[in-house]
Parts: sequence; structure tokens; C-alpha cells
Amino acid sequence: MKIELKRIQYYSRQSEETNAFNADLYIDGKKVGEASNYGHGDPISYGSLTEEGRKAIREAEQYCMSLPREEYTIGGNTHTYEMTLESYIGRIIDDFVNEKELQKFRNRVDKLCMDGIVVGKPDKNVIAAYRYKISILQILCKPKGDETIIEAIKKEILPLLNDGNIVLNKNIPEHILKAAGLAKGQYLDLKAIKMQTAKNPKQNKGRSL
Repeated sequence: MKIELKRIQYYSRQSEETNAFNADLYIDGKKVGEASNYGHGDPISYGSLTEEGRKAIREAEQYCMSLPREEYTIGGNTHTYEMTLESYIGRIIDDFVNEKELQKFRNRVDKLCMDGIVVGKPDKNVIAAYRYKISILQILCKPKGDETIIEAIKKEILPLLNDGNIVLNKNIPEHILKAAGLAKGQYLDLKAIKMQTAKNPKQNKGRSL
């Protein structure tokens, strides 16, 4: 059975104890109803206005209860819970929100990289940004632009590349990074990123687990 959410609307400002959202609920490719949460800690609501939709939802509830128990860890202790349609929908929304937050972080990093050399852990944090008054592209177009970037990396960036921190720029050519003394693993692997993006194209349709 395929359970999906489409036309998801997420409301971050309303999300307090739970994720506030509303979405269309699809089962096996057919819209059967809607799902929503107000974000104040209440259970996720879902339902249908038709008997056919309610029947499909009851079948989805039985299906979810047949799935393996889910695990989660708090304070080093592992707990399990029974899968229900509500928790199934909740996981879809959690994944959706996490993707949005991740994309927001990536956009912030890309913006910093336009005029700076950025250091941090991929998809986690930024610990430093060596900023210029003009863009990296403009610097690289200058006669000694490569040298300017190389010297900055040697002096300001190399000492920061520890504990898993790397250069997060996608707009500095690899030969410049290597000339500055960086080794593989100290900067982004753009080929791997492109391959991963090709394998996981952006989802424009329904969301499911």
C-alpha cells in the first residue's frame, strides 16, 4: 500500500510542540481525504468526506499497524512504538520539514560562498567565513585572482580544517584548492554531489516513506 501526502503546506510560525501543516492524503494514488495539525501538541488529524475515502483510510490504518515497530533514541536509551497511520503521516511530515530546513541551510551557505571562503561541516554548520568586498568570481577573473584565493586559504583557512570541518565552497576550482595545500576530504567532492543529485531528483509530487 502506498500512502502519500500531496500539496503539503507547512507553517513554521505556528509549529510549537508539533509541526503545523495541512495536506491532501492519498492512498494507492487516489485522494481519500486530508491530514493536518495545528502545531500545539495535539495528535495529527485526518479524515475523509466520502464513504469510499473513509474505507480506504481504515484499510491504511490496518496496514500501518502491520508494519514493524519503529525505534527512536532519547538520552542514549532506545525505545520502540507501534506504527499507526498517524505516526506514518508524522514521519512523512518530519522528513518534509527536515528537507526544508536542510535546503535553507544550504542556501545560506551558497550565499556566503558568493563572496567568501566558508568553513564548516557539510549540511550541519558553518564555523567561519573569510569574506571579501567583491565576489569570488570577480576575484578569480583578476590577473592574480588565483594567488589571492590560495594565500587566503593557506593563511586563514587551513588552520580551521580539523574536527571534520572542510571548505564548503562549490565556486572555487579544485586546482586552486589543491594548490593551497588542501587534500581530498578537506573540500566538497562536487562529482559525488552531482551523482547524488542525479540519483535523487527533486520531488515535485507526493511524499511517502
